[in-house]
Amino acid sequence: MIFTILWVIFFMLFMLLCFFPWVVLMMIKPFTPKRKYYKIVIWFGSWWGRVVFRTTGSKVTITGKENLPSGGAICIIANHQSIFDVPVLMGFVGMSMGFIAKKELFKFPVLSYWMKELHCIFIDRQSARSAVQSFAKGAETIKSGYPIAIFPEGTRAQSDNIAKFQVGSIKLATMAGATIVPIVVSGTWHIYEENKRIKPTHIQIRILPVVGPEDEVYSEKQLLMDTIRDRIVSAQREILQQS
Repeated sequence: MIFTILWVIFFMLFMLLCFFPWVVLMMIKPFTPKRKYYKIVIWFGSWWGRVVFRTTGSKVTITGKENLPSGGAICIIANHQSIFDVPVLMGFVGMSMGFIAKKELFKFPVLSYWMKELHCIFIDRQSARSAVQSFAKGAETIKSGYPIAIFPEGTRAQSDNIAKFQVGSIKLATMAGATIVPIVVSGTWHIYEENKRIKPTHIQIRILPVVGPEDEVYSEKQLLMDTIRDRIVSAQREILQQS
């Protein structure tokens, strides 16, 4: 319990400190080429993810990096176990990414500042009209070359189970005509959600072969969603059996 309290104190102080590099970035932004500026933001986001994760004492094994596309319109789809999924993906996958996030996170200073710079999309789950507008904005973001990650279960599983993907969860990728990168996140829920205490854990991330617009399943949204989920579930089951 003491370790958990110390970690929470550290995290709060760390987030406050993250305000200062954001201020510096805002100062240099008008004078920095867009792509170069984005690389700086992504580097910082990756560093932030590694710090947040490693200070829990946890370790990560990541496989399948050879499946990452080198460019173009990209949408990452992953299962969602824990609050630590985002820092793990940002810190270790090796690809820039923003996220589809609930609008409530927009209210958190510093965190929301960085999320906007990472091209995260805030969505209002209570308003269908607003959600459609957010997805349209997200699709344009992806088309512009900024990958977006989405957790189609809609909420944290807090276990090894993978819930059904929400209807329309695949829409962002198809609206953008994006290459879909399925990713399996396994074990992050043991870090905190299992006992509501921070516990060092060995987690695994597996990047699966991509699904692109040229694949037959891509044109059928339900089939595409089921195919992506089945692959993630199968890979998760394999990881658990090997553990």
